[in-house]
Amino acid sequence: VSTDLPCNLVTVAISARVGREAVNIHKQASATMEVTLELIPQNGQLGPMQIIHWAVRVGKGSGSVCYEFECEGVQMGPSTTCDHGFKTESKRLGLTHMSHKQISAWVLHFGSLHSYAVVGSDLGGKNCQDFVYDLCSYLGVGTSQLPARQARQVEAAVGGAVIAAGALAVGAALLSKAFAGSNKDEVQWMWGDAGIIPGTAHLNPMRWSPKTNMQAAIADLEAHLGTSNESRPVRLVYCSGSLQKPTVAAAIAHLRELREAT
Repeated sequence: VSTDLPCNLVTVAISARVGREAVNIHKQASATMEVTLELIPQNGQLGPMQIIHWAVRVGKGSGSVCYEFECEGVQMGPSTTCDHGFKTESKRLGLTHMSHKQISAWVLHFGSLHSYAVVGSDLGGKNCQDFVYDLCSYLGVGTSQLPARQARQVEAAVGGAVIAAGALAVGAALLSKAFAGSNKDEVQWMWGDAGIIPGTAHLNPMRWSPKTNMQAAIADLEAHLGTSNESRPVRLVYCSGSLQKPTVAAAIAHLRELREAT
């Protein structure tokens, strides 16, 4: 603004400029951004299905950001960190009023609270699909348009085939066979009440914990004592067989007995 102008005109010019900036800030604050689900195929199969990584893209074009959660933790950037050359499928979910600054803060907070577990929330961790469900809720686009979590799709597919064959009991036998020749100290566990089709969840590899030693399995289960999970049944499989215990405490006690016996 020229200092040669009368003071009253300088004041008017400055007020007009401040007013324009205020309007621009308000427009930015109230602007919406498009939210898109990205389904990114990965190497490998999960039962009859190819493994799919989920990510959320907010915005369009060069200003968009891809938000995701994978084995290295939360990631934010122009593109996914899990691209293996397969064609990505995109699904528009809606609009959000959240800014990238707000979303980034939420994502970082999520990463500080949750450890990554490929099996997802069933074993106490979170996976990419759990992350997308939580983020979509935060963004205000809802979760009704999201696909079913892949673990449940596998259960439905595998469960249907098993039921049709009349061979529900095969699962436990196959799991026990998988442990044949394994170290006597190795064990896997899952929630006995998990799944959408009774009697088939144990056939889904994503429902099971990683194969580990008994002490580590005991420590994993002890983390659920005092939580809403402590009264859930626990299915165990190890080299000498498989069984189900009615509570977390009962499963821990059984593993301690096995450990002392080996």
